[in-house]
Amino acid sequence: MPLATYNKRLIDMAPKAIEHTSNMVAYWDKDLICRFANGAYFKWFGIRPEDMIDKIHIKDLLGHLFEKNLKYINGVLAGKVQVFEKMIDTPDGMVRNTRAIYTPEIIDNIVCGFYAYVSDIDPIDIDGIGTVPFGQCHTSNPSDQLLYDVEQELKSNLLKGFPGLSAIAKNHNVSESKLKRDFKKKHNKSIFLFYRHLQMEFAESYIKDKIYTKNQLAMMLNFSNPSNFSSCYNKYLGNSKKKLVDHNIKDKPEQLYDFFKTKSMVSMAILDKNLCFWDATEKWKLVHGLKNIELFGEHIHEVQPTSDNLKNSLAKCLAGAEYEGEEYYLGENGSPYWLRWNISPWYAANEEIKGLLIITEDITHTKKDQKDQDIEILSRASEISRVGTWTRSFVDGTAFWSKISKEIFEVPTDFIPELETVMSFYKNDNDRIIAETTLASILETGKPYDIQLDILTHKGNTKTIRVIGYPDFSNGKCVKVSGTFQEITKI
Repeated sequence: MPLATYNKRLIDMAPKAIEHTSNMVAYWDKDLICRFANGAYFKWFGIRPEDMIDKIHIKDLLGHLFEKNLKYINGVLAGKVQVFEKMIDTPDGMVRNTRAIYTPEIIDNIVCGFYAYVSDIDPIDIDGIGTVPFGQCHTSNPSDQLLYDVEQELKSNLLKGFPGLSAIAKNHNVSESKLKRDFKKKHNKSIFLFYRHLQMEFAESYIKDKIYTKNQLAMMLNFSNPSNFSSCYNKYLGNSKKKLVDHNIKDKPEQLYDFFKTKSMVSMAILDKNLCFWDATEKWKLVHGLKNIELFGEHIHEVQPTSDNLKNSLAKCLAGAEYEGEEYYLGENGSPYWLRWNISPWYAANEEIKGLLIITEDITHTKKDQKDQDIEILSRASEISRVGTWTRSFVDGTAFWSKISKEIFEVPTDFIPELETVMSFYKNDNDRIIAETTLASILETGKPYDIQLDILTHKGNTKTIRVIGYPDFSNGKCVKVSGTFQEITKI
C-alpha cells in the first residue's frame, strides 16, 4: 500500500479522537520515520507536528529514551502489541509518568509500521492525583484546583530544589497553615515529603535503567551529599515494598485508551494482577460476545468462559511466563469457532508485573483450511499405503473417509459415513458392542485405541479389519477422533 494511502487513512480516522486530547498519537513506519503526529507532541517534546512528519526518526525524538524503548520498538515491529510505562522530561521542566501503547500496522501479514499512543498517568497513584490534561484539575472546586497547581509546581521543580513552603503559599495566594492542612488531608503527608517522594520516583527510573549513578542523582536533585541521598532513597525503596498496588481503581481516567479502543482492529484486553479488566478494545467485545457489557473491574472468569488450561496459563503469565494457544468455543447459534490466545505480562517502569496483556484472534477459517489440507494429505497417504484413513468431528458432526476406507468397506464413492450406518457394518453384536464402548471410552479418557473387528461389507463380504483411533481434545472435551482402517483378513 502506498505511503500516501497510509497518511490518508490516518488522517481520516484521527480527528475526533486526536484533536481533543492532550495525549500523544503518532504513526511510525517500519524505518522508524514519523508519518503522522498530533499537536500534543509540542507540549511533551517541544516539536511541532510539521517538523516531525516525514522528517524525523524516532531516535531523534526520544534521545536518551530511545535505548530504553528499543525492546518495545523491536517487539511491535515483530507484530506484537506493546504496553509499558516510561518517564518523560517535558520542555517546561516537569517530569511526567506515561503509559505507552504501540500497535503494529499489519497488511498482508507484513508489518508496515506502528501506531504510538502515549497517555499521561500520575506518578504516584497511591495519592490519587489521577490522570489529567495539562493545566486542568479533576473538578472546578477551587481547593482542588489549588492543590493540583501546587502539585504541578513541585513536579516542575524536581531538579531545581524544593521551593520552600513560604514561597509556594505566596505563589498561590494561600496561607501556609491552610496549605499544610489541606495538603496533609489529601495526601496524608507533608508537602516536603510529597516532593521527596517525587524525587525518589524520578531517581528510581534512572537508576533502574543505569542512566545515572546515585552520586550523579544526588547532585542533580540538590542533596547536600551522596550519603543523604542514599539514606532517603533506601527508605523510599523500603516503603515501596510494603505497599500493595490496588488495581481495582474507583475512578477510571476518561481518555485512557479511547483512541486505541475505538479504532484498533486488534482484539485486545488489559487485565490487572487480580485478572480484572482494566480495559478492552471494541474488537475484543465483538469477538467475545461482550458488546454491551461494561468490563472495567470485572473478573475475566466471571464474564466469559475460560478453560482449565486457560486459567492455568493466566496464572503462569502473572508469574512472568508467556502463552500462545488455541481454544475451541460454541457460538450462540451453536456454530463452532476457534480463537488463538496470546498472553504476556506487562510491566511498570520498575519492571514489576502489573497485569496481563491479552490478544485473541479468530482462526476458524484457518482451522477449516487446515482441515481441508489434512484431508488431502490423508487421502494421498492412504492410496500409497493401502491403509484407509478417517476422521469424525464431534463439533459439527461431520465425518470423512478416504478412498481406500470406502474400498475396504466396499461402499459407493459418494457414501456418507454416518455413525449409526458405520456401526451396522460390524458383523456381530459382540464386535458392535466393542466398537461402541471403545468410542465412548476415548471420548471420556482420551486414550487412543487399537482393535481388531469383523465387518460385513456393503457387498456382503466378510473381512477382518484393524481399527486405530486418536482423540483431539480442546477445553477438556474431545472435539475430533481420527484414525485408520486396515484390512488384515487372512487368505
